[in-house]
Amino acid sequence: MIEYFQDLIDVAFDFENTSRGARKMAFAQLLISGILVVGLPFKILMFIGDRIRARRAEGETYLDTVPQRMSGGPSTQAERDRPSHRFVPPPPLRLAPRPTDGRYFETLRAFAEEKKRTGEVMNEYERETVGIMGFLYDVFGPNGLAHFDSFGGIAPFRSHELRSMLEKLGLGELNSSIESALAIHLKRYQLSQDYMATGMPAEQVASHPNMPTYTQLDASLKVNGGQGRFIHAADRYLEAAYPWEPAQPHNAFATPS
Repeated sequence: MIEYFQDLIDVAFDFENTSRGARKMAFAQLLISGILVVGLPFKILMFIGDRIRARRAEGETYLDTVPQRMSGGPSTQAERDRPSHRFVPPPPLRLAPRPTDGRYFETLRAFAEEKKRTGEVMNEYERETVGIMGFLYDVFGPNGLAHFDSFGGIAPFRSHELRSMLEKLGLGELNSSIESALAIHLKRYQLSQDYMATGMPAEQVASHPNMPTYTQLDASLKVNGGQGRFIHAADRYLEAAYPWEPAQPHNAFATPS
């Protein structure tokens, strides 16, 4: 590159041995090359410098206005007209009042069922009460372990979920019975699908001699306390874990609404 420019300079300024036309052509090439090699990069650098200075000025302007905004100072009309995007906290979660009769599970279940109907937000314990705890309550009830089959398909809770809930309630020794019932339920479901695929009526499927039953496991659960023991354990768990609203004392002189 340097030799190229040197040759152009030698030709452009050689007034003795070079014709006027050749000198003019060399001088023109020297100017064009100088613009391309020096002027264009210089222009690019100037453009980049302008952008950097503009960004720096914007940053300084923002930093100057931050203390004003944080202190609630004056702002421009455009900022006042801009819609606010402040976080609005949700309303506080409505909690069940603490029962005065000790029926913690039944009270919270009714409260959570009402929330479920209205679509109101529930906390973890309310979801448990209308979910897996309600399921176990029905399993320990009059219908027994046949409640596993009452969903028109596979029961909505898995073995590890049921085991975890029973351990929370202090009923871990019943895990084996519940897991055995779940295994029977899955086998009954698969057999019913196979029999119905052959065209067998549902009534015959339910009473088929090959269909396993829950009879022995139901008897085992009753011996171990049945539904009464489950309710007692659920009451103790919810009494300690749920953030109950304090019970409102009854005022005999209050005017009825």
